[in-house]
Amino acid sequence: MRVRRFVFTAALLASVVPTVAFAQDAQPSATVTAVAPPPPPPPTTQPNPGAQRSGATDVGGAQRSVRDDTDEQEPLRLGRFLELESQRAARQRYGSAVISMVGGALDAGIGIGTFAYLSSNGALNDPTNGALYTVIAVIPIVIGGLQFVGGVVDLFATTPMERLFETYAPIAIRSDLTPTQRLARGEALLMTAAESDRARRVMSAATSFLLGAVLTGFAIGFGVDNQIPQPDNAVLAVGLAGAALVSVIGGAGALWWERGPAEVAWEQWHAMHEHVVVHTEAKVRFAPSFAVIRGGATGGLSLLF
Repeated sequence: MRVRRFVFTAALLASVVPTVAFAQDAQPSATVTAVAPPPPPPPTTQPNPGAQRSGATDVGGAQRSVRDDTDEQEPLRLGRFLELESQRAARQRYGSAVISMVGGALDAGIGIGTFAYLSSNGALNDPTNGALYTVIAVIPIVIGGLQFVGGVVDLFATTPMERLFETYAPIAIRSDLTPTQRLARGEALLMTAAESDRARRVMSAATSFLLGAVLTGFAIGFGVDNQIPQPDNAVLAVGLAGAALVSVIGGAGALWWERGPAEVAWEQWHAMHEHVVVHTEAKVRFAPSFAVIRGGATGGLSLLF
């Protein structure tokens, strides 16, 4: 009986083990998904600082794609800057025209007054110096007339800065040019206008110096001329010396103190985009000191560094 029970149990285990193994094989296995490796990053190229503000062209003349770090707003910002400067130049032109007209009228009035003075005392009818007196009286009238006419012309003639804005305005919004190309063209136009302003200013200063020298020579000549009666020679000498001084001061101002509208605009634009270096090293300077003390005062010179 025990042998039969053992054989039955062994047979039962033999039938169950394959079933369990089959059931384990029949269970769904975990799904394995093959993950593709990420694509390699695109090759990076080192930017060329010289090519950031200029385009590159291959042998065939086709435009190559180069790095362009110029902001789209930068050429438009330059256009707005030129617009404001052109408006300021227009206001300055109107003011200068009015001053020139007023100054020309005053010069012409001085000449007319001189002519009337010389005519009243009969100096113009002098057989020896009558022609010379006439020329002296006519010179301020001619100069004043030219100044007045120049002021009238300035009222209607546009300045280089105004023409520069009219030229660059359509370039700033062109879609067939990159921001770098538009900005480069605008800066080139501005620099050219600044150079024209400087050349015109230097020429005006040289003309003023030359005119002052000529008037000074006439003033000295009339002042030492004994053939001209007193006080006519003194009046003529002082008048010509004053005109010479005004001319020389005007030339000095045009050469050293003044700047044309395009020159000012170029300096401002260049200063806003230049590489700024701040010097932090110590500087030696002298500082005067003064203080009131009891019974007097004290003063000195301090060395600061």
